[in-house]
Amino acid sequence: MTINNSEEIFNTRKVKNAQKKLNLFKLEDLLIFEEKLNNILECLKNIKEANKQCFDLWNFFFNSSIIKKIERIFDDEKEMNIAKYSINYQLISIIVCYEYCIDQDAYIETNSKLLEIMELNYNNLMRLFQQVINIMEDENQDNPWIKKLFNIFENYSKKENFFIYNDDILSVSGKIKHNNENISLKIQNILNYYRSENNTLLMNYYVQLKTKTYEDLNYLFQNEILEIENEEGSLIASLYLKDNSIFPPVSPPYLKSPNLKKYTLVLDLNETLVNFKIKKGREGYVRLRPFLFGFLEEVSQFYELIIFTLATEAYTNSVIGAIENDKKYFDYIFYRQHAIIVGNDFVKDLTRIGRPLNSTIIIDNMPQNFRLQKENGICIQPFWGQDSNDKTLYDLMPILLDIAKSGGDVRISLNKFKDEIIGKITSNILK
Repeated sequence: MTINNSEEIFNTRKVKNAQKKLNLFKLEDLLIFEEKLNNILECLKNIKEANKQCFDLWNFFFNSSIIKKIERIFDDEKEMNIAKYSINYQLISIIVCYEYCIDQDAYIETNSKLLEIMELNYNNLMRLFQQVINIMEDENQDNPWIKKLFNIFENYSKKENFFIYNDDILSVSGKIKHNNENISLKIQNILNYYRSENNTLLMNYYVQLKTKTYEDLNYLFQNEILEIENEEGSLIASLYLKDNSIFPPVSPPYLKSPNLKKYTLVLDLNETLVNFKIKKGREGYVRLRPFLFGFLEEVSQFYELIIFTLATEAYTNSVIGAIENDKKYFDYIFYRQHAIIVGNDFVKDLTRIGRPLNSTIIIDNMPQNFRLQKENGICIQPFWGQDSNDKTLYDLMPILLDIAKSGGDVRISLNKFKDEIIGKITSNILK
């Protein structure tokens, strides 16, 4: 079909304008945003603590291209402000979710409401996806990020009965505004009826939310809300440090001497064996998971024990000192510098340790930490230091002893005991 020069110029300008808008930020960042927000939703749906996922998303926000530029995908100033406010609501939602996940009782009471809030935030994100798709139309069909973005949006629109509106009242920005209002009401409901340690502070920020900058909210979260100093890597801002001179990587294999025992048991530290917190204005304290010493006594007879944490060396050694002073249980300790970076996360790669995978088991409360060797892992519920009736370690003892006595490949044994492990852990959660 032939087009005249004016139409050609118009279409060329339209494409350039669309490209200029999307060059303001990385489409890949928008997709990572969706993945991390979805991680929070999965935790909330399964009534699992989501504070680590909240911090992970928060830290990504302030290290991505999205936070200060996403509203520019709209032309109208009013629409831009609506999109900007949606980011403020996203940030305050993360803060509230983190705050109420810290206290187990408060989390159980507010879980369904937190889920509703984060689902509305996810809906807002899908509206931003929709706007990006509207901008690009058919001009970037070969762009892999556009394709992936479109597939996520299309699947969500089918599953959630997500309609695309063309009128002014229910435009993309209009729907985002409607979601913002619902998020606001639900947050207000939580803050009014469910008390937390920082309730008054959060309420003060909430009522002034439209006047707060991203920097204001970042200060609130980093300096007022976070209570834990130096937890696992995903809980502290230095997770994304790129200066390897601070945490120089270690070359594999980490262990060159032979294992005097047939099997190796790799143990995560924080929220797996212990819980360590520093409250504002107080000294830090370590809480040991119930049955810890009995567990270590039994399994150390058959397994070489290795602590593998994503925390720093100074922090880890101080916590280990609360468990043992004479290397009674742990043969080796690996720190953050022993992990590798996969995407934006530190991962514990068991192949780098120097022990055969057929004789190595890892126990961790974060499955993504051992994502490269899932068949070698046992994922357990995190220990928040509050449940004195926790029997996780007690229930795992006989299974680990049976595996060691069998003399076979631990991966085959773990698969064999999978249902029993899940059953014991699940029954422990429900007690």
